[in-house]
Amino acid sequence: MLRTVPLSFFHVKNIPPSDDALRSALAGAAGLWRELIEQLAVDIAPLAFVWRFTTKSTGWSLRVKRGERNILYLTPCEGHFLVSIGLGERAAAAARKSELREAIVPLIDAAPKYAEGRGIRFEVHGGEGEKVAIALSLAVAKIAN
Repeated sequence: MLRTVPLSFFHVKNIPPSDDALRSALAGAAGLWRELIEQLAVDIAPLAFVWRFTTKSTGWSLRVKRGERNILYLTPCEGHFLVSIGLGERAAAAARKSELREAIVPLIDAAPKYAEGRGIRFEVHGGEGEKVAIALSLAVAKIAN
């Protein structure tokens, strides 16, 4: 099926998201976006946060990087955001053993499997603070493995 609406709320190539536009687009999820970024910076520093436009169909996303390694991607949408992370098998096995395994195992099991690992993607809406903890746990598992 062809995607007719870009994945990201921000889909004009020459206009990266500003902080104000991002807060406005995310609405109730803006605080969770900020919380996730701040906690990632504490838990798995040093990190770089890099906005990147990929294609017209996906638009702008924020890459969370450690050195040259992409840790996860945050894609702003209208009223929520997407967390995307690729986990190798060792990292997936470690994540399955985390304190949040009841929430994480279904995400891993449902994720498409690729040669480089599993592609996990989930939405974070306002009021879903537990998903910030899930994203953090997955990122820590990826860094450790």
